[in-house]
Amino acid sequence: MAVVPERHVLVCTADHCCKQGGKKLCKAFKEAVDDRGLKRKVKVLEVDCLGQCGHGPLAVVYPDAVWYAGLE
Repeated sequence: MAVVPERHVLVCTADHCCKQGGKKLCKAFKEAVDDRGLKRKVKVLEVDCLGQCGHGPLAVVYPDAVWYAGLE
């Protein structure tokens, strides 16, 4: 039976955010989730664009729909 994560962290890695560190941010989120033993509860995903160019790097957490912008 597949485990459905409680949270999804979508990290923008589109060109604009990527230049601002989107891929580095995604890697850091994945490492933090792994270090804390949360891989079954939290899924970190790279997404192409979240439509908020200029506010990156950014991430959104679902199902809470909480946005975080200007992450470093």
